[in-house]
Order: sequence, then C-alpha cells, then structure tokens
Amino acid sequence: MRRWGVALPGPFDYARGIGLYEGVAKFDALHGVDVGRALLDGLRPPAPGVTFINDADAFLLGEWVAGAAAGHRRVVGITLGTGVGSAFLADGVIVADDQCVPPQGRVDLLTIHGRPLEETVSRRAILARYSQVMGLHAATHVDVQDIADRARGGEIVARQVLEEAMVALGETLVPWLECFGARVVVVGGSMAGSWDVLARPLRTGMNQAAGVEVVCAAIPNDAALVGAAWHAAEQSVRS
Repeated sequence: MRRWGVALPGPFDYARGIGLYEGVAKFDALHGVDVGRALLDGLRPPAPGVTFINDADAFLLGEWVAGAAAGHRRVVGITLGTGVGSAFLADGVIVADDQCVPPQGRVDLLTIHGRPLEETVSRRAILARYSQVMGLHAATHVDVQDIADRARGGEIVARQVLEEAMVALGETLVPWLECFGARVVVVGGSMAGSWDVLARPLRTGMNQAAGVEVVCAAIPNDAALVGAAWHAAEQSVRS
C-alpha cells in the first residue's frame, strides 16, 4: 500500500506531523499530538507512511491536477471561509519562499488600508460589517450565505458589504499576482458557493492585473483530497 496523504490547516508541523493548534480556536485537542504516529498505529492494513500538506496547498494542487487550473504553469489558489487561505504554484510545485509571494505564501498575513486583510475579508469580518450597518439585532443568526441570498434578492446593504470585501481582496492580490506572473486565480472554500455574487467585485478589485483569469474551483469538494493524494504520491517517488 502507498503512503497516505492528509491535508490540514495550519498551524501544523507538516514535516513531523505534529499539531500546533494552541490558542487558535480550532483543533485544540491536536496541539502537541503526533498525528502521523496516531494514524500509522491505527491504519489497517498498515501504511508505509503518512504525508501532511497544508489544506490550501492541497486545494490548489488538486485544481491543478484535475480542475480549473489544469494546463496552467503559474496559478494562485484562494480559499474563502473562516479566514483567507492561499497557495502559489509554479509548474506543479508549491512556492512559499520567494520575493514574489507573500510571507510563507499566506495572503492572510497581508494588510489593506493599514489593517490585517482578514479584518476585511473573512467570515467574521463580513458578519461584523453587516451587523454594524444593519444593526446588531437585524443581523442576529445571519451567516455569509444568508447575506449572499439577500444580495441576490436585491438588498443593497448585503450587496455592498460583500462587494467591499471582494474588492479589497482583489486590490490586495494585484501586486503579488503581477510579480508572480500568475495566469489563473482559482477560488474555493465555503464562500465560493456564492460565486455568482462574489465574482464580479473580486474581478473589479483585480482590474489592474491584466491577463489574469479568475475562476471558481471546478472540483471544490474533492480538490484537497486530490491534492493530498498527489503530494503523497510525489513524496513516495522521491523517497
């Protein structure tokens, strides 16, 4: 049996397979846990190894192997959900240490208008902005999907809140896309389910990035699985 591939969000020690989820409000039970050893001890039949990869990296690899980024040499992946995930890929290799990508390849570490990007583009930021404009009680029990539905229904505030976030994201990405030489940006994550509402303002924010195509993920539910499997297969060949 070939080795297993597992996609997980950070913070995680991908080389050693150990969780580093202290004080980040997710996967707390995995902090300090040797996840690789736990999996290997429990797999039946036994596997020769487990390879870990960041979930945004796996998403983009999957879309490059069998989705919207197939056939392109330099692509960027963005996942929109609780936060903003990102990955940069050149000729099938994830690029995280290069002057033409953000630190660690993470756009969530960038700022816009002097504020961290995720204070404008994230689930919590969008909900906070909507609550601010509509009034706290009016936004109670509302999620991003509900705001997208209201935007489709013609609600001006809902449309403006989503447009503000997507234009900001597009503007933030432009210099990195141009430096990296990206030809395609593939967008996934839970918010991509509202692509019909998000696509136009994102492209508006990116209007300075000539020649860059912005598309929704073609295999959103399977991209990370495909990418993790591809990564594991590559690691098996190299070892």
